[in-house]
Amino acid sequence: HCAADCGDPANWLELPLFPVGEFDSLDMPTLAIDANGRPRLMWYASPSWGEDTYYYAECNANCAASSANWTSTVVVEVNSYGYPHNVRYAALDAQDRPHLVYPQTNYPDYGINYLTCDAGCTSASNWYTTTVSTPGLEPDGLQLVFDPNDRPRVLGYDNDINILFYA
Repeated sequence: HCAADCGDPANWLELPLFPVGEFDSLDMPTLAIDANGRPRLMWYASPSWGEDTYYYAECNANCAASSANWTSTVVVEVNSYGYPHNVRYAALDAQDRPHLVYPQTNYPDYGINYLTCDAGCTSASNWYTTTVSTPGLEPDGLQLVFDPNDRPRVLGYDNDINILFYA
């Protein structure tokens, strides 16, 4: 975090936040800033063999002062094929609500899992999932953005047949 004169390394504050493990840990973390300047994080971690998890964290005040000012939760546990391939898999909408996409990889049912939270997002029970099937496609490398009307748009690719897709 840098508040001013960011060309001077002495003006940057650093803070270790969360342990992430050693298997693909912190693979493609993503950062968003809400309209009030508060940071929101999403990341994937595999803290131990067979644990593949997406996390959400937020801080509302004094975010660079102490990791105690941050709150996090497990959003969803996935299989090892559900890890992100880029940092655009999560985003805030215009109302600062977090959203996440990751591939549904339960053969033969491929598709996109779209997770969202309307309020109280540091509680896992406030997240819900919509699954979008993609017959004939195995989604990967998903990117999530919102159009001017706050509707989600997803871009991905199918590595097996070398095709981009839009949902």
